[in-house]
Order: sequence, then structure tokens, then C-alpha cells
Amino acid sequence: MIVIEGCDGSGKSTLVKSLSEDLDLPSYHKARPGTAEEVESRMNEVIAYSDGPAIWDRVPIISEQIYGPVLRGVNVIAHKADALMNLFLARGPLIIFCRPPTPVMMSHKLEQKAHDTDKHIASVAANYHKLIDAYDSLMGDLRIRSDGRAQFKLYDYTQPLAYERIKGYCIRYLMEN
Repeated sequence: MIVIEGCDGSGKSTLVKSLSEDLDLPSYHKARPGTAEEVESRMNEVIAYSDGPAIWDRVPIISEQIYGPVLRGVNVIAHKADALMNLFLARGPLIIFCRPPTPVMMSHKLEQKAHDTDKHIASVAANYHKLIDAYDSLMGDLRIRSDGRAQFKLYDYTQPLAYERIKGYCIRYLMEN
């Protein structure tokens, strides 16, 4: 299981599309869950996924812990976050954190995708620094917490050969798992 995470505008969708095409893997992106039950249901779907290798454009156990508190003032799965995270990490995912430099991210106009509302884009733009800081903090915590169960890679598309390196990591990960 390859999971691509990062703030809006960090290059996730482009990376997912490129990796999916180059590695001939299915990719999954679902609309944001709104309730604790929807988050839990989606995470159970991710955890139980057994149709072979795939690329996930975000997983709600990570993104809800960022977007929930920053944009809505509440993490709807706080009461189940530890249990769901442990189940997720036990799957041994490769988590790729898309993190170009903050000024680069801030300089791009946020692209509104089919699942985004005008309100969401405006809220992300108004809270962008908080979202970036929250992602940086959570991804650092997850590296420690995973205790080697998950692999983490940082992806900065502004760096020379960044895509080739990440693609190589994915190929090695897929061969080992």
C-alpha cells in the first residue's frame, strides 16, 4: 500500500497520477468523509484492501487529524484515532509526504478539484500555514510512532530527480512487499 499525503497544492495528485501510470497500479481518491462513521468506514476499507498493490491519494486517518482540527475545529475521530492508526501502520504502508518548500506551496493558486467546494478552498487558503505546520508535526510523530512498521519518504517536486527517486523507492517497496 502506497499512500501519498500532504497539503492541498503540494503535488499529491500529480504524483499519484504519474506513479499510477508508470507503475501500472490502481489509484484511489475518495471525497472527504464528514462524520466519524464515514472516516472509520473508509479506514476500514483501506485497512482491509487486499486486491494487490495500490496507490492511495490520502487516507482519512491522517488527513482528518490535520484538516478536522484546523478547518472545522474538531477531529471527528479523535476517540478512535489511535486504534485506527495502529491498524493502518500494521499494514506496513509506504507513506510519501509531499512537502515542497513553504514559499513554493504558498505561491501556487490552489486548484479546485471536483470534490472541493468553494468554501473548502477558501478555508484552506486562509489556514494554509496552520495546515502545513500540522502536517509537518503529524508526519514527524508518525515516523516515531510507526516503530519501523511503515516506511516514510519525503517528496519535494522542486528537487532535481525527485520523481525518479520516489519512483525507485516505490519499485523497491513493491518488490519487498
